[in-house]
Amino acid sequence: SPDPMPSDPAPSEPEGPTDPGPDESSDDFGDPPPEEPWEYEEGEPEVVPEPTQVFPGEPEEPGGPDAPVEPDAPMEADLGDVFAG
Repeated sequence: SPDPMPSDPAPSEPEGPTDPGPDESSDDFGDPPPEEPWEYEEGEPEVVPEPTQVFPGEPEEPGGPDAPVEPDAPMEADLGDVFAG
């Protein structure tokens, strides 16, 4: 009784939305979407604007090499100590 009960609801939840989803969209939209993003991530890892945004987004470049270096120096040291300890 308790064994089948928890097993039914568990697979039922993911199966419910998955059955109608792939049947209608998976065939048309489900198939292409998973392949497109995969290729981009593996094929064009350099094109990703993630690393490019991080650099300019940081307050080191705009703030200056002197301004950010001072406050960053103590912050980095603290983090290093915490990780080491």
